[in-house]
Amino acid sequence: SGHQLRHDTYWQGTYYNASEEVTGKQSDGLPEPACDGNPPSVEGAGFAVSQHHVVTAAHVLYCCKKVMIRKLECSGRTGATVVATEQKSDLGLLRLDKPLKHYATLRGGKELQLGEAVLTYDRKPKVNGCPQYDVGQGKVTKLNWMPDDSRLMSHNAPIGAGSSGGPILDASGHVIGVTQAKRGGDTEAAAVKSHLLGAFLKSNNVEYNTAPSTEELSLSEIKKKSDKFTVIIDCI
Repeated sequence: SGHQLRHDTYWQGTYYNASEEVTGKQSDGLPEPACDGNPPSVEGAGFAVSQHHVVTAAHVLYCCKKVMIRKLECSGRTGATVVATEQKSDLGLLRLDKPLKHYATLRGGKELQLGEAVLTYDRKPKVNGCPQYDVGQGKVTKLNWMPDDSRLMSHNAPIGAGSSGGPILDASGHVIGVTQAKRGGDTEAAAVKSHLLGAFLKSNNVEYNTAPSTEELSLSEIKKKSDKFTVIIDCI
């Protein structure tokens, strides 16, 4: 069925039984989610990294027939095309039909430190049908999610359901990670590190901005700045 093996593990492809029915799919060595029937519409967050490109979590984009982007105040709805997803790092990349004026800067220079302050986009209940987001504060609690997984860090800043794919920011308002869903009952949440995001963007030929984090901004300054490049993603 055109599958690829790596380290004797099914890596990429679709698997069929003797009756030629699809029995499973693998993507980057992990099982792909089943998209049978009509999955419910999903909302997540994302952020622009260039005029035409938005980053989100790969799992927000699974099973989408169509993807639309809205600004945080629910205006300016525009169509988007899925360019790439990387299941292992849970990163997704969208190309927009219309360019955005504002986009994020990834942190360059100094490595992230344990205990460093982080800010998240924390999803709140809808008001007049529009999702609301607060900027939540916390700190880095682990630099590696598990001893054998250096792709993820964890933090204790609040994130609600629907926050997946949003930016994790440092005290200068620069992106240091991408929000993953919080695991049930956990007080800490995982985030994909920004160096993996940088590699993902480079592999898809997307140019992005980086800058050293030297200036400490107030929470209101960071929110004002990051509200402009953070978006709501509607997966239909």
